[in-house]
Amino acid sequence: MKMIQEELDKNEKILTVWFDAWRYEKEEYLAVMPFLRTTKIALENSKSQTGTWDGVRKGLMRTFNTFVNSTKLSAGFDKFGSMEVNLEKFSDSLRSDGSVKINGKTVYYHEHPADHLRTSLQKLREEKEDTGFRIVVFIDDLDRCTPEKALEVLESIKSFFDIEGIIYVIGMNYNSIDNIIKKKYGEDSTVNGYAYMEKIIQLPFQIPSWSQNDISIFVEHTISDGLDESDLKK
Repeated sequence: MKMIQEELDKNEKILTVWFDAWRYEKEEYLAVMPFLRTTKIALENSKSQTGTWDGVRKGLMRTFNTFVNSTKLSAGFDKFGSMEVNLEKFSDSLRSDGSVKINGKTVYYHEHPADHLRTSLQKLREEKEDTGFRIVVFIDDLDRCTPEKALEVLESIKSFFDIEGIIYVIGMNYNSIDNIIKKKYGEDSTVNGYAYMEKIIQLPFQIPSWSQNDISIFVEHTISDGLDESDLKK
């Protein structure tokens, strides 16, 4: 994943974001707040100092502020059920540019999920007349998180960060969320971690395990090339 990121960083039209989910596992709203903050920092530190990403940065800040100011998210994500309710309510707030009271109930004006960020990225691509402008988010260490937290991140991407022009590269072992998938869909369900991930991932790559022989050959070559004629070689 780091090698892919290094290659993409050579392209001025691509902004890469590295989101290490495990580092933020103890934070509230793992799937939203640290994610938005990490993307915001990446935009601020973007290699392009020409103002190319300014509009996207402003769109992200509107999304960020919507979350911070949301009074709907009063409960935490300590239980999977309450997490779904809160994400749904935040999604309502996020995708609206305003609201109106009808019979004492708040009704939001819906345009499109994550409209602030989506619109700003779309505008950049239209202004440049180039769809090559995109954000690539690398999500690492999901399988080091608790299954609940891992699923929280995946659900958030699917719910309201599914935006054209933003691509996610996810590194995880799908077996790590088997238990929480069973809890969500029932023990008798045929849905498992693999089936769930298949619905989200468009292009999967299976990384093979190293064999002892492969590791031995790699070490021998590394010693041979790295130590050259040193006395330490043997």
